[in-house]
Amino acid sequence: MKRLLAVLLLFAWLGTAMGTTVDAHNLNNGYTYIRLHGSTAEVRLLLPHMVLLTYDLNRNEAISDDELKAQSDAISAYMENHFHLYNNLLPMTYTLVDMKTIIQQQTEDPMVEFNFRFDSDNVIENLNIVYDVILADVDPDHQNYIQIYDDKGDVVMQRVVDKYSHKFTYVKGGGMKFPARLLAVFIALGGQHAVRSVLFLLFAVCLSFHAVRFRTLLETALVFAVANMLGCIVSFRYGYNLPILWANWFVIALIFYCAVDLFRKKTLHWRKGWAAAFGGAHGLATFSYVMGLGAPAEYKMIFLLAFDAGIFLAFAGLVGALYALVTLIRRSPLYRAAEISAAVLVGLSNVILLFSM
Repeated sequence: MKRLLAVLLLFAWLGTAMGTTVDAHNLNNGYTYIRLHGSTAEVRLLLPHMVLLTYDLNRNEAISDDELKAQSDAISAYMENHFHLYNNLLPMTYTLVDMKTIIQQQTEDPMVEFNFRFDSDNVIENLNIVYDVILADVDPDHQNYIQIYDDKGDVVMQRVVDKYSHKFTYVKGGGMKFPARLLAVFIALGGQHAVRSVLFLLFAVCLSFHAVRFRTLLETALVFAVANMLGCIVSFRYGYNLPILWANWFVIALIFYCAVDLFRKKTLHWRKGWAAAFGGAHGLATFSYVMGLGAPAEYKMIFLLAFDAGIFLAFAGLVGALYALVTLIRRSPLYRAAEISAAVLVGLSNVILLFSM
């Protein structure tokens, strides 16, 4: 138990130790204010100088109005290719009204203010926004805080966009509602992810033969889910994703050890510790994948938790079903033969998976 606690505490420490890294990046954040008027969207975009240094001609790490004017055509073309608004899925007409340097009142940071107008043939009812400014070519960790106002000046929606979630939809009259229905989708996606994975199945087979009580299996599945969530947090805090191939190699080695242990009829003392290691590696490797499924950036932790809950439920159901089958033959004279066969099958499956990658 002490060893398991040490493993989980390690992941927890990694998840919080670099918290200041994210906060230190706030100076790179931008702000977008969109006001809707009938068939027109007036857009005010504020970007800090440090993410616009491509346009710093004299290399003094600042942007001047003269530099903006000299490069107005190139900047306008860039913005037109990276900032898109759609009304009812039809592209709105882009116009760059002006751009100028300012000092943001709230933070007193030097910024460049862009003013756009997007026009549609119809009244805006279903607004889709795709924000790719700076995210890929200059600063992948850039975030932009977007607020949408109605024609009365009231905030009707706000959203944080980043490299994991740079598309979103506003439906007129919908207001600022938490996307609760999407939570159920992410729980289902998490369950689907676990059920379709051969590695989850092989690990579940080993655990089912080792376990004496079903409660132990549930605790092990819970340990996996907690470690998986902590792995995702670590990936988010560090901005590091463990390559999927490396994670697969690690998990294959882990499962192969479990199969050998099962073949030798040993007691897997580190059962929960191995589950924690599997979960941590899995979380480090899948954070960006989960965010790529469309989780809203400002609710990323809630949706990561929903995906993780789906994995836990599916994994717990999988080991539960296998445990029930193993229990049926546990007192049979053929039990040891079944145990050896399962160990050999798991080992061979791991070898095949290793060489197929």
